Amino acid sequence: MSNLQRQSKSSLRSRTFSSLSIRQSSSIQRTGQQTKGRLQKPGAKTLSRPLLHILDYGERPGDMVAKPKQVALHGQKDVYIARAEIELRNAMQSLAFMTNSEINSISTLTALSLPKAVAPMFWTINAFLQEKYEKPNDPTRTHHRNHDARLLYQQLANLDLLPWSSRSIDYIHPDNLKNDLVFPLGHPILGRTYRRHPFKSRFNEYYPVTDYFSMLSK
Repeated sequence: MSNLQRQSKSSLRSRTFSSLSIRQSSSIQRTGQQTKGRLQKPGAKTLSRPLLHILDYGERPGDMVAKPKQVALHGQKDVYIARAEIELRNAMQSLAFMTNSEINSISTLTALSLPKAVAPMFWTINAFLQEKYEKPNDPTRTHHRNHDARLLYQQLANLDLLPWSSRSIDYIHPDNLKNDLVFPLGHPILGRTYRRHPFKSRFNEYYPVTDYFSMLSK
């Protein structure tokens, strides 16, 4: 076995692996800490779907859309109207935390290519919770907000993203990542979702969905 092969095996055991086509090792991180760097020359395309999710250890395909919702909503399909806004706010905060804020910006929602009605729903919920487009002098404001919050909560509770997940995301265990996949330095990170470059000649380059459009413009 060559020195390079021994180094590669050792790095996998320590939860690092080569993410660049020049075989430069890059640490897998559990947190959002990232190292700035430029992409290196890409290799061959190996995956077919536009999104790539790096499975955390113990994570299964589909968990990224099923588990956070179950935990955030506690399995509830509806809430008391008097607590609707509180419950909706708590649910969205939990989802944002568990998905590393991947549902909190329009650019991220666009990069994820969610089903047509989903991105507007998240955008509406975020705008609602930020109290945008409100009528401050409305005497029935609290009642209307609780009513609207309950409707939004029900929409969120009935959301099923598993078909989209199966259609749009390649799930891969970090130990199975090949060296011809190209990520920014400091990536990939366990439990994160990436989108491939739109050009066919660069299909093996992946950017985190949270920074996808800003990285494309660099």
